[in-house]
Amino acid sequence: MRIILTPNQAVVGVVGTAPKASDTLLPVEIPVVFFKKKDALDAILPDPKQATKEEEKGTLHASVEAIFNQRTRTVIVVRSKSESTDNLLKAIEKLLEAEALTNYKPKILC
Repeated sequence: MRIILTPNQAVVGVVGTAPKASDTLLPVEIPVVFFKKKDALDAILPDPKQATKEEEKGTLHASVEAIFNQRTRTVIVVRSKSESTDNLLKAIEKLLEAEALTNYKPKILC
């Protein structure tokens, strides 16, 4: 019997905002790979009690939670400074460069 190793085909890349995110765990405009839902959500919103309104969580929290709920194992997250078009485009450019920094190439972009 031979074991065949295959790369993970379900690498998802996502761009969004996270105003309360940890700057050390999830810096702005730098692709970060997460393999566990809890790790990703803790980086996006370190203290859930701080976000009393849904918009204070930013767009990444709900998106990443939904992606991991679909049984995805690898998610590359790029945090944008704000929801402005210019900042989102910069973050998207960084997501497209993610493979060079993380060794993972997103196959699905959100």
